[in-house]
Amino acid sequence: MQQGVIQTAVRMPRYVEEAFLSARSVKRLAADVAVTLFTDQPEHLLASTPPFDAVRHLDLVGDDGGAEGGAKRARLAALADSPYERTFALDTDARLVQPGLRQVFAILDRVDIAFAEAQPDASLTRQLLGQPIFNAGVILFRRSEKVQGLLAEWQAALARNLAMADAPEATVKHALVGHIDDPARRRQLLYFDQVALAECFSPVRNPLGLTWARLPETWNWRGGAEERHLIGRPIIDHRPGLRSRHDQDLLRAAFACLREGAQDRSAALYRLIAARVAPNLPSLSRTQLVAEIQRHGLPELSEDRMAELRQTGSVEAMRLATLHAAAGHPRIARTMLDKALEGQ
Repeated sequence: MQQGVIQTAVRMPRYVEEAFLSARSVKRLAADVAVTLFTDQPEHLLASTPPFDAVRHLDLVGDDGGAEGGAKRARLAALADSPYERTFALDTDARLVQPGLRQVFAILDRVDIAFAEAQPDASLTRQLLGQPIFNAGVILFRRSEKVQGLLAEWQAALARNLAMADAPEATVKHALVGHIDDPARRRQLLYFDQVALAECFSPVRNPLGLTWARLPETWNWRGGAEERHLIGRPIIDHRPGLRSRHDQDLLRAAFACLREGAQDRSAALYRLIAARVAPNLPSLSRTQLVAEIQRHGLPELSEDRMAELRQTGSVEAMRLATLHAAAGHPRIARTMLDKALEGQ
């Protein structure tokens, strides 16, 4: 295939859920761009559904660094195994929020690879290393001998770093982190794939002679100091705070699937979230559901409507309304309450 997006979700079901949300953001703005998921959880209920066009099984790689290190190495293996001639590799916690994905592949007409640079006010790794580095969460690259060489060197550097991480006397000799006094901080950095990348390739280091381009910060917006404002609107939102909205965003996706007519997918998402955040929901009566909905921000329900819901409202729709009310989605909650009274 000519071009597409790849994502890697290993070790925890949460990362498959993140990839699902990220891939939905891609399909919303670039429906014809293919998305392949690499995962060690192909049986996850969200792995076998759109928005993924293909799913590839991926095992954790190696023992060094434990599960976390294996996940880092698995991601690099996925990059090397991309099915596309031109690949846009996207972290699972990043979202496409503006158009432009189709057009960005044209950069590869003239270069092998493109990254956004990590900004000092948004990257502790950049601060500690004290030199320019790339953020590895968004990577645009084409299949070429030099890129495959970089990926091989990157994997080898990460393997060395993981093996070295638990030997404090060895970490002081590391070229990039050895100057840091705190051995725990040196160990932490050696687990980061960005440090291994910086050994092989950075804005100031290119031993393999790749042709490259620097993606604008709009393509990998990580946030920054309050006094600094991004020039332009983000195209990829990759701020760490997005992860705090995980369940709320999954609920929005469940409602969107319901509106799209994807009933099975919507029901599966609602079950997944309810089991995690409200396991007692199935045991609540209509009266208890109305009380929960009011408690979470819909006190403007009229007495007549509350009485109607208590007596004849669809329990399933009221449960979904309760989930959305608790997540801070008042409009969706009201829509579900309307649905609860349809045909009554």
